Amino acid sequence: MEVQTISRETISPLSPTNPRRTNSLKLSLLDHLATSNYVTIILFYPSDCGVGNQEAHVFNRSDQLKTSLSKTLSHFYPVAGRIRDGTAVDCDDQGVEFLEAKANIQLAEFLKQPNIDDLDKLLPCVPSVTNEELLSKALLAIQVTYFDCGGMALGVCFSHKIADGASMAMFIKTWADAANGSSGSVLPNLSFDLPSLFPAKDSDGSTPSGGGGGGMGGGNNNIVTRRFILDGKKIAAIRGDIAAKTGTEVEHPTRVEAVSAYIWERVIIATRAKAGPERESIAVHAINLRGRMVPPQPSFAFGNASRPTITQLVKLDSDTACHVLVKHLRDAIRRVDGDYVRKLQCGEEGFMSSIEETRRQLSKGELLAMNFNSWCRFPFYEANFGWGKPIWVSTTKTPGKNLVIMVDSKFGDGIEAWLNMVEEDMVELEKDEEFLSFVST
Repeated sequence: MEVQTISRETISPLSPTNPRRTNSLKLSLLDHLATSNYVTIILFYPSDCGVGNQEAHVFNRSDQLKTSLSKTLSHFYPVAGRIRDGTAVDCDDQGVEFLEAKANIQLAEFLKQPNIDDLDKLLPCVPSVTNEELLSKALLAIQVTYFDCGGMALGVCFSHKIADGASMAMFIKTWADAANGSSGSVLPNLSFDLPSLFPAKDSDGSTPSGGGGGGMGGGNNNIVTRRFILDGKKIAAIRGDIAAKTGTEVEHPTRVEAVSAYIWERVIIATRAKAGPERESIAVHAINLRGRMVPPQPSFAFGNASRPTITQLVKLDSDTACHVLVKHLRDAIRRVDGDYVRKLQCGEEGFMSSIEETRRQLSKGELLAMNFNSWCRFPFYEANFGWGKPIWVSTTKTPGKNLVIMVDSKFGDGIEAWLNMVEEDMVELEKDEEFLSFVST
């Protein structure tokens, strides 16, 4: 697939934001701990025009997207700013990048068997950037790619330094509502208070210990990405098996718990021969802190409000079955409560040093760490800009070893798991007949 850029411009807020608000927003502790990478999502939309109408169709969509984006930026004012000195966002209305491109293929043909490498062509930037590079870059970049049939892809790169997956989903849904004139506005509840709730501790502005890297598990140049789909029936079977074997300990495993534990189990088995039975493993699961704080924060608190919770160590032996691993996951997730958040807010020395020690072990390869991030139930499939809901939502290749991003499938209760692993480990996983019997690609 060839994709050619046809236009590039900067979209600024519709009305100036500085006269009404402070012209800077400090980065929070959680912003500092976030990687400098862009979080990426691509939404695919079918054509809504007849044959011969494509030029007017493209113009109308383009105008609708840019006008509504400008309106939305007036409310999400930090998004149009730039990072200053690694300590704050200058909310100076510099704007966001907006690209338009043309693909030489029909959308239906592309979606028959999406090529993961081609997905990068639908993004406006390279997701992997350093802290230094980010200082000169827009915090949001968007690419609209038009296919031959009139279908389109909306590729979004959102800086992780100012937003987590929940905030990105919030922005996209708000933008879509502005485009289609929806009355379901979320703007009255919009909050930018997280920096005051999670203040950065370093007075010199440097990144606190544990931040700025490639995530738990570190980076690797030999990472490959695969998409594995588990439909609702397969997930129900995994959940039923877990419940039967754990009884009241994990009576009702969630979809995300079950899929996370299942993938963790299969990766342990796939890498056991290389790692040896003495090597230990952990699972790292990102948790949305908004509803776990005291008092709870609104779901529309914009910024980074997610942190990883880490399971206890397990040995890579036959005891690491799915139903055992899911108990470790649930125990770790339940530890993220009001007291956990309070320690994080206070930056307690013992709490922060435990994070640093885990990173040290991971950097030395002492642990097999699986990193899970769930975007399930985020309203990506509700993003209707005026021409219907997306027919597919995908992410792309992501820097980071043993990283799993889970996204809802289009229909039912299925999950698409985007798995990033060292190539030789991925080869072994793709030989696992048990795993292949539960997933499709």
